[in-house]
Amino acid sequence: MRPPLFLTLFVFIIMMLPLAAQAIAEEPRVKDVLEEVDQGQDAASEVPEPPSGPVDSFDRGTPLSTFTGLSTSLEEADYENAAEYLDSRYRKASANSVGGPELARQLKVVLERGLLVDRDALSRDPGGILDDGLPPERDLLGRVRIEDQRIDLYLQRVPRGDGVDIWKIASISVNKIPDLYRYFGYGPIGEVLSRTLPDFEILGLKIWQWLLVIGLLVAGYLIALVPTGVMAWFLRLRGSANEAELLKFLGGPLRLLLAVLIARSGVDLVHPGMTAKAYLEGQTLLTILLAWCFVWTVELVRQQFARKLEAGGHSSAIVLTRPAANLCKFLILLIAFLVWYENLGFKATSLIAGLGIGGLAVALATQKPLENLISAITLLSSA
Repeated sequence: MRPPLFLTLFVFIIMMLPLAAQAIAEEPRVKDVLEEVDQGQDAASEVPEPPSGPVDSFDRGTPLSTFTGLSTSLEEADYENAAEYLDSRYRKASANSVGGPELARQLKVVLERGLLVDRDALSRDPGGILDDGLPPERDLLGRVRIEDQRIDLYLQRVPRGDGVDIWKIASISVNKIPDLYRYFGYGPIGEVLSRTLPDFEILGLKIWQWLLVIGLLVAGYLIALVPTGVMAWFLRLRGSANEAELLKFLGGPLRLLLAVLIARSGVDLVHPGMTAKAYLEGQTLLTILLAWCFVWTVELVRQQFARKLEAGGHSSAIVLTRPAANLCKFLILLIAFLVWYENLGFKATSLIAGLGIGGLAVALATQKPLENLISAITLLSSA
């Protein structure tokens, strides 16, 4: 096989490395989201045990039951009920001016955009976790990251009106909600759209966020028309033996790749939550388009090489260019899949190890075709 095909594969690997390393370790991955969903489903399907804490109409007897009840109220947009899980004592003026239900709504946005809570880490004991280095009446709910700062959110055991201790979101954390919301909020446009359109969610994005995503993709495509159109004009002006294939490449995978890259530059306008960020970290669409572009490039190189063979009087060797190109395409798709799988939060090495036995069986079954392929590459290299 000639160097151009190897060079194409090498360039593809180099371009895929940033995708594999781009996801920040602090950000959630799809694997984390799936685990959180499983935890929520397990909690919902569990047969309720007799409460180990005090009897409470809002089930605030333990840290876990408090967060579960709060999450249910927030999901149902019952902010009046959700406010019952916030410790309203010692509230600052900034929190008091907002009001309990609005604080609960703002907390929902903060949790969606800034924190994936590990339910398994929350205590089922009415006394909470006593060996975590915190005061005995306080448990950690999670840490919210703002640029280079980490802000802890706490649950706290507080006295109910009748003196019975229950768990709520600690007042020290409640006082931070307005400031956190200013950072994690939806912005002026998002505020209007989120209050106007239905609060329905698909893959972590609400209806109004999907509308913005579609708008960004359309805008990205229209912008991508300019550079790809200019390249197509130069191509027609210059003329080429494979002009038709190159024009399809420019108007197809390359234009879509540019559109997605442009749209991604405006993703902050969408204000995605943690779940949506996890799907974005997977780089699914970008990986597919990048692999598609390089598969097209391999085919274009193959066609160009085939024309050179024909011009040099080696027409019989043209048929051998296809297995060499197919090998490169297979390697590109394999690398793309492994990078995508790693970006989802799973370990590609574990997948490869798990497929080891199956791969051995496939290798034995395809031994003869592989021998033919290697022979074809050898002949092609000496043509």
